[in-house]
Amino acid sequence: MSRPDAPCPQRRSLLTSGLGWGAAATLLGGLSWLPATGAVRPSADRSVVLGVPAGAFMSHLPLLLAHELGYFRAEGLLLNWLPLESEAAGSAALSRGEVQMLVCDFAHTLADSAQGADIKAFVAPSRTPQMVFGVSPRTMAAYRQFTDLRGRRVATVLPSAGSQLLIHRLMQDAGVTETELAVVNLGQPQAVVEQVRRGSMDALCVDHAMVAALEHRGEVRVVADTRTLKGANEVFGGPMPGAVVCAKSAFIQKEPETCQAVAAAVVRALKWLRTAGPSDLVRALSSVNLDVDLVNYVAALEKSRDGFMGDGVLPDAAAATALAALARKDARLTLPRRQLSATYTNDFALKAKARFRV
Repeated sequence: MSRPDAPCPQRRSLLTSGLGWGAAATLLGGLSWLPATGAVRPSADRSVVLGVPAGAFMSHLPLLLAHELGYFRAEGLLLNWLPLESEAAGSAALSRGEVQMLVCDFAHTLADSAQGADIKAFVAPSRTPQMVFGVSPRTMAAYRQFTDLRGRRVATVLPSAGSQLLIHRLMQDAGVTETELAVVNLGQPQAVVEQVRRGSMDALCVDHAMVAALEHRGEVRVVADTRTLKGANEVFGGPMPGAVVCAKSAFIQKEPETCQAVAAAVVRALKWLRTAGPSDLVRALSSVNLDVDLVNYVAALEKSRDGFMGDGVLPDAAAATALAALARKDARLTLPRRQLSATYTNDFALKAKARFRV
């Protein structure tokens, strides 16, 4: 599998922008070339800039695979990946026109829409939030229930709608107030690991491949898990969507073929993932510079696989669950049913589903 001899100027500028090598390399080091599959790849006849929160987040795996397996190229599409510090930074980049599409939690799309943004999700790479809340056995050996975390510190990688809603729901159910729990956004996955191991953090809430490794070594005890449909239902009381690809409504109307190409590549990757074994994943991701060991990444997938067994379609019930969770956190962030249906479309995913018989 070939690699570029040297990073292009755009890659250099992104790698030196303060994001750090691990985060930027996850998206740029691994996504700047395609694996040699032996198939004839059509030349890209259109390109688009996609904003993605930087890091080895499990919910982004279908997009990563769609790139590495050549599915975007097969659709005649060149995707330029722009790593972002947070979902909020992605919204700002979308508003300024620096990116045409954004990967984020569907709940973030709803929050933006409730505040007047005209954006719409058009394919769902993950059908669950992929968020995990775990406590540190080192500092919380006597943990029995969420109220034991009063006065404690919870580490997250980036401020995201998924982590905020999971933490809020657990706090609400336990009767814990925001002043009784300190949530610290550390920015880098390795910083979370180090702080938890050091005993500086009592718990973590992340969507990241590192959780499986920490869990395997007994360094984290998972107490709330939305990697599976069952786990998401238990936490949120219904199906809760995860990551989506969204864009401004005007862009979707102007560039339907581009949106269809992205949806097709993602849905095709989801179909591939249904039957892919560990060795298939190792081969597919062998050229990707992840900020976690590849073996641990593959192990993490087995914990998250249920969340990827979807077809790119966002169910109406899942959208309603996300809106209800958002409204519980902030009553100002709500939408009437008519406006909720305007925040997503399944037209592109359904066409891709029929095409690839998912």
